[in-house]
Amino acid sequence: YKSQQEFASLFKNIPEALVYTDKKSDILYVNPRFTELFGYTLDEIKGKNIDEGIIHTQEKIDEGKYYTKKSLNHFVNYETYRKRKDGSIFQVSISASSIKVNNKVKGIIILYQDITERKKAEEKLRHSEEKFAGIFKNIPDAAFFQDTRGIILDVNPHFIRLFGYTKEEMLGKNIDEIGFYPKDKMKEGKDLTRKTLNEDLTNFETIRQKKDGTPVPVRISTSFVKIKDKVTGVIALYQDITERKQNEKLQEVLYNI
Repeated sequence: YKSQQEFASLFKNIPEALVYTDKKSDILYVNPRFTELFGYTLDEIKGKNIDEGIIHTQEKIDEGKYYTKKSLNHFVNYETYRKRKDGSIFQVSISASSIKVNNKVKGIIILYQDITERKKAEEKLRHSEEKFAGIFKNIPDAAFFQDTRGIILDVNPHFIRLFGYTKEEMLGKNIDEIGFYPKDKMKEGKDLTRKTLNEDLTNFETIRQKKDGTPVPVRISTSFVKIKDKVTGVIALYQDITERKQNEKLQEVLYNI
């Protein structure tokens, strides 16, 4: 009796919408959050079958029956749509599992979590990622994007053209591992990699080398990428300053004539 009371109390106070049905899927009990989410009181739906379309759109009835049947023997979790009393449709995550006493199925517990806001946030994030990918691809400087551990996740076409590495040669590696530094710049390069994981770098001029070993004078700038104020990675930009350096040398020669 005590365990029944504890179960009833837990069922009533759990913050997600819950339904308890018998093994034929007829509703025995719903908690207050279910009433709040779907609009039905227990009196309105007690004894009705959960899979007969009360909270399903027509095209989701067969899906509901399939997962309810499966939950008699296995824990199930899936995302789908359900319908409120007022007819409005919303996205839910559903978890269901059978209740057994002495190895006999007595009923099914079904939990409904409203995931509308989560799905909106995911869609917004997806759009942001697509926008970022489009901008990143078209940056006029050579660029790569690395995560917070320094692992390269993406490389733009200009980087590939300038330095001669393929995307496949770079993805999943640390920039320190690909032979990007001339011998006399190895320590500087590794120090910069560590530094850029902790702070932005602005207009640092140095030498890097192409895949074939040709040195390239570059100006490097880095910037954190943040999503919801959390740093998710670093963009590193490499501007080829070969022409400017040649002009500076020419000016110097002319100045000394």
